[in-house]
Amino acid sequence: MTTLIIATGTGAFVAALLVTPLLLTLCHRFKLYDVSNARKVHHGEKPRLGGVSIFVATLLSIGYVTVVLAPELIPLSGRQLFALLGGAVLFFTLGLADDLWRLSARVKFALQIIFALGVAWAGINIGTLFGTVVLPVWLSYLLTVFWIVGIVNTINFVDGLDGLSAGISAVAFLAILVLSLARGDYFFSLVSLAVLASLLGFLPYNFYPARIFIGDGGAMLMGYYLATVALLGFFKQATVIAFLLPLLILLVPIADTSFAILRRLMAGKPITAPDKKHIHHRLLFFVNRRRRQQMLRNGVKVDDAARQFIEGLAHRNAVLILYLVAFAFAAVAVWLGLRA
Repeated sequence: MTTLIIATGTGAFVAALLVTPLLLTLCHRFKLYDVSNARKVHHGEKPRLGGVSIFVATLLSIGYVTVVLAPELIPLSGRQLFALLGGAVLFFTLGLADDLWRLSARVKFALQIIFALGVAWAGINIGTLFGTVVLPVWLSYLLTVFWIVGIVNTINFVDGLDGLSAGISAVAFLAILVLSLARGDYFFSLVSLAVLASLLGFLPYNFYPARIFIGDGGAMLMGYYLATVALLGFFKQATVIAFLLPLLILLVPIADTSFAILRRLMAGKPITAPDKKHIHHRLLFFVNRRRRQQMLRNGVKVDDAARQFIEGLAHRNAVLILYLVAFAFAAVAVWLGLRA
């Protein structure tokens, strides 16, 4: 098992680390950029297909795990395993298509629902609550679709600063990895390790100043993995605390998305309408303003060079603060999970 753990983690990390530079070359050659606009905080043109490296690294590593791991240690049927990997392919492909051609919000949302329904039909669903309350099929499918689509969009919405969605997802998978190991659930431990290692291999290129963005493809893929691993690993356990652990682990992006939806509904806008009022935007503005005020108090002139320095420092610090907050909630979830 130790050899398998090392191989899985190392393989995913190295794959992401090596594939990402190839993507950078590809994006620059074919001008596959995320162009800045009024609602985005980055300047200029940045490659946006970083999610491809996460997809390749995780699929290879999880495929390796399912082939090498003893069948009795895989808690999924062949149909469920196919649904888990097939759903990852579908959600990533949808996000990649959006990165390339900018699909409408309605089309993306409709396809997300169809894909989540397919995953639920294939056996990855919330069939019971607390391990004992059996749900009607229609309610099981409804809750499963709501959960998967909700988490997919939650991770996508939080992807507003360099390295933010990848880093928060990495923190979440670290918590899931620890809890899965503590339960002796080797399959989900290895899946979580594969995703975590691929994110760590990608983050050096994605942290501020990002050389490449994770894109909708990567964000949707991370959201899907988080939703399904949490669903299979926690929701079927016979304790209330196990049911609450995924919510606590993902509290930062869930809270941000919930406030964004409420804010837009109160303003009479579509819930998919973009804005710059997310938690990360507000934190970035606050840190930026504090730095400017500090420099002015110290008698330092805020010229263009100073402004760029302040903005860069604020960007980095805002992301690190949100990492710390996410890690704090994840640590609480791990502590509660180990005591349950």
